[in-house]
Amino acid sequence: MKMFCPRCGRKSYGLCIDCFLGENPVRLRDVKLSLCNCGNYLYRGHWSKNITDSIERIVEKNLIVPSEIKLKSMRVLPEFKGNRVDLEIWVSGLYKGRDFRKKFDTNIRIEGRECPECSKLGSGYYEAVIQFRTKKPVADLNLNTRFISKIKKVRGGFDLYITSAKYARQVKKRFDDLGFQIKESSKLVGKKDGKNAYRISISIKEPDFEEGDFLRYSGEIIQILRLGKRTLCRNIVNKKRKTITISNLRKYRIIAKKSDLREGVVTMISPEEVQVLDLKDNKTYELKNETLDLEAGQEIDILKIGKKIYTV
Repeated sequence: MKMFCPRCGRKSYGLCIDCFLGENPVRLRDVKLSLCNCGNYLYRGHWSKNITDSIERIVEKNLIVPSEIKLKSMRVLPEFKGNRVDLEIWVSGLYKGRDFRKKFDTNIRIEGRECPECSKLGSGYYEAVIQFRTKKPVADLNLNTRFISKIKKVRGGFDLYITSAKYARQVKKRFDDLGFQIKESSKLVGKKDGKNAYRISISIKEPDFEEGDFLRYSGEIIQILRLGKRTLCRNIVNKKRKTITISNLRKYRIIAKKSDLREGVVTMISPEEVQVLDLKDNKTYELKNETLDLEAGQEIDILKIGKKIYTV
């Protein structure tokens, strides 16, 4: 037996999906959003980041769907236009046991409002000072500039005035893991919400050595392979690798930079010795063939320290 929609006459088991949605539309509750120029947005009393990534979640939480419809999926295509976000919303689901897919258009109004972070930046507010002592420019340190209220150049580096103590400690941890020398202190500056408020100072000092440099301590010569809290090193005599804490590395003295490496060619190998031609001064040097795994004609890096030659 054929059945028809009582409204439009189309073949349907009762009221068709189009007529049903015409009387019982899928709709969006009234949503209020505030947006700062930096991209932070205010929703239900909380400031968050990445409004573009959050729109679909906001729509999903505020979508009103008639009880006769079982929603299976939703896709939201937002388009930002000044003081509003136009939304193209695709929904699919079940109505009377049959699949459907429909599109409807709506929008969310947006008001401009300065977020707390930008308000702090504009007033020169800061909770921490990071004293960077490094040859690198600020742009190369991969810092979040939204937390930096002021940059002051000083001898050997610069001071950063940071609006968030929490973010300052995140920076501290990252550079601590990279092998920088870290110190922290705090100073009582007043009270906030009845509790003592402190301003912290963090000193971040770049190590004197870099990856690839050569250091000596108590007769041992090592090359830095990877910097970190536990720095990976290699003994250039026996070629063994080991890790040394950054604090213990401060006992070592720099004796050569990676740029001091020279090009050499293996000219002869015997069970007892290896001969290497230094391509810089065109001299041949004899080395003990102990831990070396080389072949005649092989190009290698060599390091000259005083009168001694080492293969690297």
